[in-house]
Parts: sequence; C-alpha cells; structure tokens
Amino acid sequence: MTARHHGRRGEGAQSVVETALVLPFLIVLALGFAGGIFVLDATTELRSATGLATSAAFSVPYGATSQALFNIDDTFARSVSGPFLEPGSLRITCPPSQGNQYLYSAMYQPNTVVSCNGTATVSFSNNLIGLVWRWNVTLQQNAQLVAPPFRQCAPSVSC
Repeated sequence: MTARHHGRRGEGAQSVVETALVLPFLIVLALGFAGGIFVLDATTELRSATGLATSAAFSVPYGATSQALFNIDDTFARSVSGPFLEPGSLRITCPPSQGNQYLYSAMYQPNTVVSCNGTATVSFSNNLIGLVWRWNVTLQQNAQLVAPPFRQCAPSVSC
C-alpha cells in the first residue's frame, strides 16, 4: 500500500514540471493572438477613418482646396485613436498625382474623384504584448470616392 502512495507523489512532481514547461509557450501564444487581434482592430479603425476623411472633402464647395484639405486632416485626426497606435505616425495624404481633380483643379469637371491614403504604425513596445511583438506594424489604407453630382462651386471657381 505504501508503494502506491509513493508513485503518486512522483506523478504530482511530473505535472508541476510539465506545467512549468508548457506555460511559457501558452503565454507566448496568447500574447501573439492578442497582438494579432489588436492589429486587425487598428486596421479596421484606420480604414474607417480614411473613408470618413475622404468624404469630408465634399463638405465644402468645389474649388475650396485649402478648406477641403483642412477638413480631411481634421476628420482623420478626430477619427483615429487607439492605445497601440504610435503617436506621430498617423498621416493622411491626398496627392494630386492620384487624380484628385476635385481638390486641385480650378475648373469644374464632372465625375471627379477624391483619393486619399491613410497610414499609421502599431507598436506594442510599451506593454506586455511587446514581449512577443517586437516589431512595429505599418498599416496603410486607401479610399477613393467619386464626387457627388450636386456639389456647389466655390465663388472663385467657374462651373
């Protein structure tokens, strides 16, 4: 009877050793999964903010470029927030080379588009997930919207 009791004590030590070996892998797996979820969340937030900012260009009359660009920047800055987005990495650009006639043309053209690119960097360096995610993830989202046909023209633009 004492032999059986002695065998169980060894099994208890074995389970402690197995737990000590497996637990770090489980923690790394959980932190990696959490990091992936937060990156997907930041991607969704960046996509929404880029789309909202692009549509903000249409809140001003056609030809009011500086006001439209201000609205784009302001809407983007107010729409993106997150604990893992690196400060200073949030940017939105609407370059003329991407066919942004609505923003940069002095003469009205029907069916023009506004195309903007939003970028952000996700960093886990200041929290526990940074033990697994040691690199920054740069996110990019593009939005392209056709100008509504009912837009008004600014006073300085001929339509």
